[in-house]
Amino acid sequence: MKTKFLFLFITLWLFNIHIEAQDSIPIKAHPFSIKIIGAAVNGTPHMAGNQVLFVELRPQLGLSFSYQFLENINTSIGVSYLNPHRAIPHQEGNLTSYEGTKSSVWYYGLNVSYNILPALLHSNRIRFDVYPIVSVTHVREKWLALDSGITGSATFWEYNGGVGLGYNFNEHFGLFSETMFGRFYNEDKIQFKGGLKISF
Repeated sequence: MKTKFLFLFITLWLFNIHIEAQDSIPIKAHPFSIKIIGAAVNGTPHMAGNQVLFVELRPQLGLSFSYQFLENINTSIGVSYLNPHRAIPHQEGNLTSYEGTKSSVWYYGLNVSYNILPALLHSNRIRFDVYPIVSVTHVREKWLALDSGITGSATFWEYNGGVGLGYNFNEHFGLFSETMFGRFYNEDKIQFKGGLKISF
């Protein structure tokens, strides 16, 4: 019985230290941050006429640079890269064949987010982040079909919004994830992103 009470006492004592340690760190004291972002997004859809044959998920990597101009409002610019597959159509009479090749896609984005918890709790000593986010992104893809020598390019505007969640280990480092809905390149309807946040 004494062992159970001792275990309970130690658990509560450690929990109290943990809470005090959290409250002692001004997590939101640094307005500038960099995010290292990873996502799995649609590679270029392979088409037969207007029909999508299949879509392959490909890794997208990027960096985002954010600054808090106003209290709890973050504005960021970012760049990401994707190396998808492209199906190049060849028309021979009434028959259409496809030549597969890789392409390069660059994403240049601007987004705005709002940190909810500091506004609700009236504190900047919070390890958790919850934020709605809206984003607009310019997409540019270029490709070269090696067998036929066909080159091409495409541009696209993405518009989307969603919610982000984060956890800060300390005042400089944290993890985040974002779920976005809207208009995406390559027929995506929803995207999940995540990565590391570094604050200065």
